[in-house]
Amino acid sequence: MLRLNDRVIKVLNCQLDNDWQRELPSGSWVGFIYSESSSKTEIDKVLNIILDSNVTYVCCAGAMSELIHDMCDEEIAFRDVKNLPLPRHEVMTTFNRDLNEHLWFFIYVASSDEVIIDTVIILNMTNDENNKIVNQAILKIKNEK
Repeated sequence: MLRLNDRVIKVLNCQLDNDWQRELPSGSWVGFIYSESSSKTEIDKVLNIILDSNVTYVCCAGAMSELIHDMCDEEIAFRDVKNLPLPRHEVMTTFNRDLNEHLWFFIYVASSDEVIIDTVIILNMTNDENNKIVNQAILKIKNEK
């Protein structure tokens, strides 16, 4: 775990066979989803877990970013129409294929008028080798500070 810009930065591996969701914070946090290739089933599971865990902002990066973003918006709208549980505040969503640029934005700029964001959880939906890419992006941002 690392702290940048007074925010805790943590990387969780979202492979469907582990208990990554147990490590999600209970307060207001940014869910930064990084995926180069994931099935719609995997994406749907992750989105439902984070929406049930009071995520404030959902950021998507990588080749799957636009699809994940669209699926998240659809799930939020579906829950709203059906009066299903949503976080206690407005959930913002955005995407950008560029991991470094987008991650920097969410560590240093992203904010909410409703809550204080003090944690960025990077939800890595790629294989273990790509953890290196996420960690390199964090290190690059840390060194540019």
